[in-house]
Amino acid sequence: RRVLFRSVAWNEKVVAEARLADLRNSATFMLFDLNDELRKNGVTAGRKLLMAKALDLFDKMAKDAGSDEDLKQKAAYGYMRVGDIQGGNPAVPNIGDTVSARKSYAKELELGQAMKPGPMADIVIANSNVGMGRLDTLSGALSAAGAHFQTAMSLYRAAGDSSEARHGMMVVSEQLGNLQKQKGDLQAATGEYSQSLEIARELEQLHPSPLTQSD
Repeated sequence: RRVLFRSVAWNEKVVAEARLADLRNSATFMLFDLNDELRKNGVTAGRKLLMAKALDLFDKMAKDAGSDEDLKQKAAYGYMRVGDIQGGNPAVPNIGDTVSARKSYAKELELGQAMKPGPMADIVIANSNVGMGRLDTLSGALSAAGAHFQTAMSLYRAAGDSSEARHGMMVVSEQLGNLQKQKGDLQAATGEYSQSLEIARELEQLHPSPLTQSD
C-alpha cells in the first residue's frame, strides 16, 4: 500500500511540475514571442502564432485528461475557440485558415466521442458539428452543412434544457436560416430565424443582461 501511495504521489508531482513548466512557458511566450511577432509582423501573424501555441497546450491537456471529464470538456472548448479563430466562424475575427479550423473541430469531436455519454458529451459533439457545418456552408457544401446542423440540433435537444443547450439550439436555428436563405427558400429561412429569436428571448428572460435587469 505504501508503494502505491508513493507511486500516486510521484505521478501527481510529475503532473504538477509539468503544468508549472507549461505556465512558465506560456508566460514567456506572451511576454516575448507573441509581443515580438505582433510588433514585427502585425495582428494576423500574431494570431497565427497564438493559435499554434494554444493548440499545443490543448493537445497536452487532451493527452493528460485520462478519465477526467471536466478536463476533456475544457480541452474540447479550447479546440472550438481555436477553430473559430482559425476561420470556422465568420462572426469573429479570424485568420481565414479553414483547413486548420476543420482539423481543430475534428479534435473537438474526437474528445466529445471519448467522453462519458451524457449531456456534457452531447454538447461537445454538437458544438463540433456546428463548426463543421459553418465550414461546409462557407465552401458551398450545403447538403453536408445541413446534415451537420441537424445532428447538432438533435444533440442539443438530447442534452436537456440547460442554458448552454438552449443557446446551441438558438445558434443552429440561425445557421439553418442562413442555409435556407443561401438556397433561396426565404420562407423556410424566416421560420428558422423566428425560432432562433424566440429562444434568444427565452434565454434573456432566464438570464437578463445588466442593461435589461429591473432595478
